[in-house]
Amino acid sequence: MVVLNPIKKKILHIVEDEKFIDFAFREFNQAAPGIQVFVLIGAKKELKFVNQANIYFLHPKIFWTFSKVAHMFFKVVVFHSLSGSYLFNVLGRFSKGVKVVWMSWGFDLIALLEINRDFLKSLNQVYLPVTSKIKTFTSSIEYKNSFQFSPSVQSVLSRIDFISTVIQDEYTYLEKSVFSPVPKFLSWNYFTIEDDVISKFSDIQIQGNNLLFGNSANIW
Repeated sequence: MVVLNPIKKKILHIVEDEKFIDFAFREFNQAAPGIQVFVLIGAKKELKFVNQANIYFLHPKIFWTFSKVAHMFFKVVVFHSLSGSYLFNVLGRFSKGVKVVWMSWGFDLIALLEINRDFLKSLNQVYLPVTSKIKTFTSSIEYKNSFQFSPSVQSVLSRIDFISTVIQDEYTYLEKSVFSPVPKFLSWNYFTIEDDVISKFSDIQIQGNNLLFGNSANIW
């Protein structure tokens, strides 16, 4: 159970059932323990990918109402991806007294920019043919179909204070866009070299002259 205190404001994380969330839970709690609240918007269910993070479920209608008074209890709200028009719309309901951070996962950035077709076309040159044809993005959040129209790109970006992109180039493209102001860049990663890479291979001896970078090695 979360105890909300207007004197000791917390940090609110909006998440989905994805494999990155456990890492975020660990990193944020190590940096500032006791003030992190992770919320999944939707009906309570068995989680497939989140195993360690303490997740609270909140009905979309309740969260829609709560967003207007969130500034009384939270000083920062962190969106771990912005997947779908529901989140684009609810984003604008947060008071200016709350700092908004967008941890972009790549697909959601393109989904937002898709609203502006001309700018999206200028990005196609950086994608291979198959990837550049993908225009549909889905969200697991309930009531997503209740919001057939997303707010303008400008109104979304103007409400976001900080954005962390998967790669620096994504932010660079955003800076070169017609949208202003652009959220400040936040350098952050879900993984750490020490805890999530080196520790798993410390006892393994590797032989060979070739290195493979960027291979996710899974189907998700």
